[in-house]
Amino acid sequence: SMNKLKANDDDATHLLYGTGTDSGGGGTLESLYKELDLLHLCAPANVYLVANCCIHSLQVQLSNAVKDTFGEGKIDRVNATQLLHSIYRLQESIDLDEWRHILYKSNEWVVNYRQEEEPTDAVFDKMSAAQQNEVLFKRQFNRIATFHSKFKRQATSPTDISKCSLLGKMQAPILTRWWTVGSASSYAFDFYLVLFHACQTVINCYKASTTPNVIASALFAVMKDQETFIDLCLIRCFHKAYINV
Repeated sequence: SMNKLKANDDDATHLLYGTGTDSGGGGTLESLYKELDLLHLCAPANVYLVANCCIHSLQVQLSNAVKDTFGEGKIDRVNATQLLHSIYRLQESIDLDEWRHILYKSNEWVVNYRQEEEPTDAVFDKMSAAQQNEVLFKRQFNRIATFHSKFKRQATSPTDISKCSLLGKMQAPILTRWWTVGSASSYAFDFYLVLFHACQTVINCYKASTTPNVIASALFAVMKDQETFIDLCLIRCFHKAYINV
């Protein structure tokens, strides 16, 4: 893979000056360096640094605090980690092509949506049930849109999956590998508005007794809680500003 970056395979360019690896399993730590050095992919041993468990140990600083404060998330305890688990469960409960289609259509709605003047009570009372439900959804959407100014609102193509992070599957948040929680929090934050609309779409399309509807209904309620959203932002900020940098 590294040779693909070189003009010639034997060029002394793109040399590794260190690796951060897990301590478990084979081919790690100094043994990994020795094998890479045989392929002339590393800097000399006196300047090559080996760090074990540093990256995921850094993340323990936040994971322990979050789990102690919020808990690990479960059906009867609404928190930021439960929100992430619910997004992943909803994604997995629906056929992938259908889920991507829902996300694409929801994104189109979010991009093109413009807030309208609220109907008066007299006008609202004369509306059909479907029209009233639409008004109520837009009212909730308008409130959530005020949670943050950095939500993504950009058009995308349903066929360009490789370049569209929205249509790519969200990383499963695994609490024993905390970077996955950070990655999931970034996805949830960026596409918060799209996911909120997608929940409503699933609720409208699936019967109340089905798994997608049950998950979407619970997630829809969780996403309206501003305190939970703030906790999600904390995880995302730690992940992006501390771990990634």
